[in-house]
Amino acid sequence: CNPNNPTGTVYTRKEIETLLNICEEHNLFLLSDEAYREFVYDDLEPLSILNVAPNNPRVVVLDSLSKRFSLCGARLGCLISTNEEFMARVLCFAQARLSVSTLEQFAAAYMMERISQDFIIAVREEYQKRRDTLSDALQSIPGVFARRTQGAFYMIIRLPVNDADAFAAYMLEEVSFKGATTFVAPASGFYLDNSRGKNEVRAAYVLEQADIINAVEVLEYALKQFKSSHG
Repeated sequence: CNPNNPTGTVYTRKEIETLLNICEEHNLFLLSDEAYREFVYDDLEPLSILNVAPNNPRVVVLDSLSKRFSLCGARLGCLISTNEEFMARVLCFAQARLSVSTLEQFAAAYMMERISQDFIIAVREEYQKRRDTLSDALQSIPGVFARRTQGAFYMIIRLPVNDADAFAAYMLEEVSFKGATTFVAPASGFYLDNSRGKNEVRAAYVLEQADIINAVEVLEYALKQFKSSHG
């Protein structure tokens, strides 16, 4: 996934080339999920694996309109590969049991033809502002650490707790600060080894900047209450 969900890491050209070499050495396909490709920050340039290896038959690109145009419910995306045998098998599978509705396909074609790159740039700039707002606000909470992400719209946050699952449930079930609470996703489920990430959560900076600040205030309040009640 490049940019990565949940870490917001963006792979460099050199790192992509290293992955390609590993796949070549071990006879593997490389699937590149690029749903967040345009959402890279701090003057980074969007980089598709197809820019690095446009004709490599081991490369499969997965892309989606859901993040680019906020169409999560539409379930619209695409799969790209120069491997003709692979694509033929995918097409057979798709025709057998999967299909996107006709209306959604027409809507997608309309957007792709008429929405300019200026729209994508404006959305990217807004997400960068939201990322900065979240990162800056988190720095004021003692014991909290979060790396300023390079892309996508997620951030892994390390908390001063031993059990992020319990803390996330606590916020949903017991916390109300100024009539609100904050929802986070425990990060342990994103690791291959789920013994890791026990004190980490994933947050998505998809709210307006003022709402992000409010959410961090709730988080700070919840951490204080959780510590006093759970030790």
